[in-house]
Amino acid sequence: MREKNIPINNVQLLRGVAACLVVLCHATFLWGPTLEYPRKFSFACGFSGVALFFVISGFVIAMKAAEGFEKKGRIIGASEFAYNRVTRIYPLYWIVLLPASAIAVFTTGSAMENAGLSYERVFMLLDGSPALAVAWTLKYEIYFYALMTALMMVGWGNLRQTLLIFAVVYAAVLAFAMFMLLPWFLTSSYFLEFVFGMMVFLATDRGWKVHGLIVSLIGAAGLAYGTYVTLDDPWSYNFSRPFLLGIPSMVLLYGMICLEKRWQAPKIATAIGDASYSIYLWHFAILHPMYILKVWEYPQVYTSPTTVAATVVLMVLIGMMSYRFIEIPLANLARRLRIWVFSPSHAVPLPAE
Repeated sequence: MREKNIPINNVQLLRGVAACLVVLCHATFLWGPTLEYPRKFSFACGFSGVALFFVISGFVIAMKAAEGFEKKGRIIGASEFAYNRVTRIYPLYWIVLLPASAIAVFTTGSAMENAGLSYERVFMLLDGSPALAVAWTLKYEIYFYALMTALMMVGWGNLRQTLLIFAVVYAAVLAFAMFMLLPWFLTSSYFLEFVFGMMVFLATDRGWKVHGLIVSLIGAAGLAYGTYVTLDDPWSYNFSRPFLLGIPSMVLLYGMICLEKRWQAPKIATAIGDASYSIYLWHFAILHPMYILKVWEYPQVYTSPTTVAATVVLMVLIGMMSYRFIEIPLANLARRLRIWVFSPSHAVPLPAE
């Protein structure tokens, strides 16, 4: 039996947690660069946050694709899905990228040219920018959006069969590529985390429920364990990372969705989750120049765990203001344009047979 409306309040809570883990990672590097263990811990937390982000993205993307396909059909549904995803990612990215790049020019010279990158490719998220290094994850998001749009174009039935077949086949391809150490971008192990999120959608969409609290605790414990295992060097766990961090994130997400009928995240937690994209982009644009300038070496600067915590809180508040005054107006504008573009009066007439 299919679930008509999958609750997402607790999903937003997890989005907020993921964003805060990434901010914690970079805040610790800024204020505690000489403290070895906190640096290792925060770095591993950053990877855990990214894994959780990717699993949530896989879930949300699959859910939105299925809804769009069901309501609007193959062509219009896929077109609106692609439009919604593009207008969700690019405008705020461009707004944050411009000042981040300008600051990078003054602090490090022309960062992109020094790294052998073109402004055009960075602008379109085909390459990551050193000035906004966290945007490397958006490249994976964009490519997964493209894959999902293609699936909607060729899908049949209610798209869920297509999603299931794709998830199983792509997971097998990714596992094979990881085993064979294939270097292709579309066989990156990070995409396996998106597939895990798709599996959560397919399970919850079918109405398969579990004991939310117990499963959530198992997922959280698994993610904590995976973070501990990858403590020394998360980059070196390319093969096992999706299993150490991705699977626990999948279990945690599934549990939190199932828990929602008994317990819902408080409004402040969902508000932080709503602003997670703004938090994710702005915190690095602000903290990275401070790191380049080595602000922790200034005698008047007091570095401590309290400073790290205060930095995380400040970045969250800045992100929430960005969401309120930048993201929401951009989303409203994009929605009005979508209605205009996809309205029947602007549809291209088909030739008479």
